[in-house]
Amino acid sequence: MTERTQFLALNDSRDYDLFQSVIHYMYYAISAYGWPMYLITHSKTGICDLCPNLKCCLLCFGRGDNARVIEDNCCLCNYAALKQMVSEGDVEVIYATYHVDIGETPFFVAVDYAKEKVVVSIRGTLSMKDVLTDLNAEGEPLPLNPPREDWLGHKGMVQAAVYIKNKLEEENLIEKALNHNPTRGTQNFGLVFVGHSLGAGTASILAILMKQQFDNLQCFSYSPPGGLLSMPAVEHSKEFITSVVVGKDAVPRIGLHQMEALRADLINAIQRSIDPKWKTIACNMICCCCGPEPTSVMKMSEQDSHVNAYKEQKDASRHSTVHPNDNSIALTLHHPLFPPGRIIHIVRHHPSNEE
Repeated sequence: MTERTQFLALNDSRDYDLFQSVIHYMYYAISAYGWPMYLITHSKTGICDLCPNLKCCLLCFGRGDNARVIEDNCCLCNYAALKQMVSEGDVEVIYATYHVDIGETPFFVAVDYAKEKVVVSIRGTLSMKDVLTDLNAEGEPLPLNPPREDWLGHKGMVQAAVYIKNKLEEENLIEKALNHNPTRGTQNFGLVFVGHSLGAGTASILAILMKQQFDNLQCFSYSPPGGLLSMPAVEHSKEFITSVVVGKDAVPRIGLHQMEALRADLINAIQRSIDPKWKTIACNMICCCCGPEPTSVMKMSEQDSHVNAYKEQKDASRHSTVHPNDNSIALTLHHPLFPPGRIIHIVRHHPSNEE
């Protein structure tokens, strides 16, 4: 927490409505994962719930809608789970694709009549191809027109966002959703992008790319990667992207730059340690016989000098761009990237004994 930290006032109508929207669109982000996520969250009744929506099963059930489904399995298990997870709301699925490749992520398009929105939900990491997209984490300029060289994004997720943008445009999916049911006013609906993890990062970049076309769009990004956008892009995205981080989730705190900083800090700390290196390593692998040994007491001024010297060396290590021959540090530095938009950090409340 810092001086700039603000707290959601759930007794205020605006903050309360925002938080209800966060909860509402979370179900879209989960639905994009298909049947594996549904069976995890409905372990007792999941299979029985899915059967009526399967295209082909022992009893040959059929689908009851006109949604276009791409590259699902033979029984459309993923689509059946998607339908089941959004069935509680007044929602129609228009398009769902489960095609996956490196830089090509599954997503679906739905019309939410209750919220009066067209929702594009992007799946998070579920396959090894998704992992390879995640690992392609260097910064790359966002493909904007006009270009902004200082607006960088996670390379793998930029590729995934461009892939989905091309799909939406080639197949005219957003326009089809907006014109899906004019009698219920769909032509006036807004646009929302949602996703979790890899899907969150892709949805955020896609929202930035399409902001000029759809000025009223919103994006809800659940557990986005920490190394996603350069700071100028982050500042721009605060107007329309809401990121959600739960507790001590590591994903929104990790990026190439953060890992390099951690490596530099560890090397610097080990170098300054007065203990033998074998002891430092061994005590991290065993839990006994590694208690602290008595050390001489330093004066306060000596402690301050020691701490200041450590901070100076830490900063020098983090910003080093050389590759010396000794073992001090050897890093390939990457541009710092950060999570998108405004961040809602949800934590458990631990009241003090005085309360």
